Amino acid sequence: MNLPIHRDWLIVKHPPKRGSNSEPAQEPNREPNRETQRRLTGDAAADTAPLPARIAPGKVQQILDAVGSAFATTPPMLKGPRRDRDLVLARFAAVALMLEFCPELSLPAIGRLLGDRDHTTIIHSRFRARQLLQPDRHSASWRAQYGAARARLLMLPIFAAADAINVAAATEAATAAAVAAAAAAEAAADAERE
Repeated sequence: MNLPIHRDWLIVKHPPKRGSNSEPAQEPNREPNRETQRRLTGDAAADTAPLPARIAPGKVQQILDAVGSAFATTPPMLKGPRRDRDLVLARFAAVALMLEFCPELSLPAIGRLLGDRDHTTIIHSRFRARQLLQPDRHSASWRAQYGAARARLLMLPIFAAADAINVAAATEAATAAAVAAAAAAEAAADAERE
């Protein structure tokens, strides 16, 4: 059976949503994100949160150079969009070293430095770097490359000073833990004597 098609039948009218009571619908937020705004305007000032002023000039670049040389890549490749396995593993090392040597950088700031990546990507990179640092036969080559990048950084005076501070803090923490353990053992021995 062929029914005649009237052009008004093709127009679908949706009923208003509950509670709207003839209120006009709000337009969705159509502001471009940082990346789109940067592409449209060519302006690097599109970032809303600036990087910390306390970071030493060139410190991040030195980390990227060290990681690039250890993992046979370049800093622009580390910042780029490619997701090859070798590049991703190199980014894991870069994130781990930035978190170690640049504690003043937030996760979003590190993401911006590594090609405007989201902070959740940096969280995942930190997790994976910690996994890869665990003794395992599958990650031995990554640990060797990471160690080479870290050793290259420690040859530079600015990073050697930061490592000395980290070693001193770790030594203090270990000493405090040992003193606390000795006090607890002594207290347990005193309680046992009574």
